[in-house]
Amino acid sequence: MKRKNYKKYKRRKNYKTYKRRKTRKSVLKRIFGKINTFASLICIGIFVGVLGIILIGNHENKIESNNEYYGMNDKNKYVISEITNALNKNELQTISHLASQLKGRDISESIWNIILWEEENIKYDYPGKHRIGPYVKYPSDTLESSKGICIDYAVLTAGLLLDMGYEPYIILIDEKHDSGHAFCAVNISGTLYALDQHAPIYDINTHIHHLMLNHTISPIFEIHYFKLWIENDDIKYKYGKLYYNNPNNVLTRSDKEKISKDIMNYFISKYPNLKPDKTISNMEHEKYLPKGYSSGLYIYMPFDALYPAFGKYYGAWLDRCFTKEDELRTPINFRKYNRIWVKVDNKRIWVYLAKK
Repeated sequence: MKRKNYKKYKRRKNYKTYKRRKTRKSVLKRIFGKINTFASLICIGIFVGVLGIILIGNHENKIESNNEYYGMNDKNKYVISEITNALNKNELQTISHLASQLKGRDISESIWNIILWEEENIKYDYPGKHRIGPYVKYPSDTLESSKGICIDYAVLTAGLLLDMGYEPYIILIDEKHDSGHAFCAVNISGTLYALDQHAPIYDINTHIHHLMLNHTISPIFEIHYFKLWIENDDIKYKYGKLYYNNPNNVLTRSDKEKISKDIMNYFISKYPNLKPDKTISNMEHEKYLPKGYSSGLYIYMPFDALYPAFGKYYGAWLDRCFTKEDELRTPINFRKYNRIWVKVDNKRIWVYLAKK
């Protein structure tokens, strides 16, 4: 992921101080997220991008290429056999308690609950990329070990969604010069969104674009999908091919306003001490805080794609990013402040905090 950048207004080394008479200039930059390179199937964290369109092949168990039809190759036959075996009735019953805990009011809330939970509780299994044995771990094994490679994440995510009553996709990317990548996806209002180990959630075009842009995967050869659903206690699937399009999305003014409002409402609900205050919305351009304010802080999160429908979930994601303590960052204490403002521009989400 991209850097998460902090500029903080308090009297400390490497911080920018916001006082009415004296100023100190410095920037504290923190890196959030991890880039994981994998072997059996390359697994990586999710990247930011912009909205695009995925065209989905509509031939069950066939793909269309150069006006000819081809059935699944041996590799894909083996993969789907492993996936359906791993998602048997007993396995879904084993993970049903977790699915019940994570199921939201709709599919959007459910997928955000899942991805945030996986980010917190499942780690990438680096030694596992060289494992000998079954290609796909059963979801219960992934939960028990709290680790897995990309296909394990994908199958666990698909299993949770199936138990919730949804119809997930498992996406397989065949690469020309490497072994490939796998992740889960869902269709919401005609757009496929990738669930790939880490928040935030982005459409598949954006996700694949950044895999290529950051050289995390080699030039794509083919992109396959398996749409999964339950019928008479058995896992059924539809196989097809995805066609990648370059992402192309621009947020409208109303989109930005809605996302900003949703994020701010999340923080105000989570931290009752905070009140909305547009006066502090341009700290990055000012040398001093407005009169009457004693301290302030602003944070910005770069992005390439945001979706108005996910506005309130961005709040939970940002809250986790900003308050979590690890070797890469100092957590922010939102309870130290009583004023907040959030704005979204074409490149960043800005969160402003101040004490008055």
